[in-house]
Amino acid sequence: MFIFQDFIVDTFHDITIGKCVLINGFPHCACCRGFPCSELNEAHSLQKINNREEYIRNRNREISEDDYKVFIEPYTGLSHLNTIRLSIPKKDLKDFKKFNQKTKVTPFVHDEMNEAILLTLYSVMSSLCIERDISYARNQTLERKREDLMNLLWAAGSFGILPMDKDYLELNSQTYTSLKIGGMYERLLEQLSDLKKYDIQGEVIPLVEKGWLTPMGGLRKEGWVFRLKFGESLGGTKGLRVFRDYVQKLKIRR
Repeated sequence: MFIFQDFIVDTFHDITIGKCVLINGFPHCACCRGFPCSELNEAHSLQKINNREEYIRNRNREISEDDYKVFIEPYTGLSHLNTIRLSIPKKDLKDFKKFNQKTKVTPFVHDEMNEAILLTLYSVMSSLCIERDISYARNQTLERKREDLMNLLWAAGSFGILPMDKDYLELNSQTYTSLKIGGMYERLLEQLSDLKKYDIQGEVIPLVEKGWLTPMGGLRKEGWVFRLKFGESLGGTKGLRVFRDYVQKLKIRR
């Protein structure tokens, strides 16, 4: 029997990809030279299903052939697009309109005491998720990603505690969840993976063996802590302290 709740889609990706198609004047994504882009590949899992057997194997539940044709097959977008792509001559493929990531950054304020560290941090913050000559879909994805990363860093700098003789800022689970900066563990791991590119390491430390995650992978209000570290290129523990102190100053000015 078909169960609708199994097929909640990633609305952001669907809308973004659809608008990208409209902006480029394409009838569908298969006409684009950039097909398949990372945004399309990261769309909800239902689009990646190729046939009924694969659906049953991935979902570990049976579904009749009739239900599959009515409720699932019309939404297996990548399968349909791959089929269409094979019928399009290379000469008929079109380039997507290119965009450049932009961000509003105030000029660097000199600080003789910690200028080297602050300048490095400034360089990182002003270059987070900045790319050139990208598609509209990629541009929108990076805007959201940059906002998520900045919110995460701001939360750590604003409310994180730097324990004595430790090399990390620690944010307890109650504070983290109250800030509403993202509650899905898998999504947080993706953000931390992005931050590693800038020599920033973060991790979730479970304090209990079970119960710190919901059945759907959400972070509960208790049972874990979040820790953030800076690598040597950012000054390590000293850089972390300078970062936290500067964020605290910014909080007062706001």
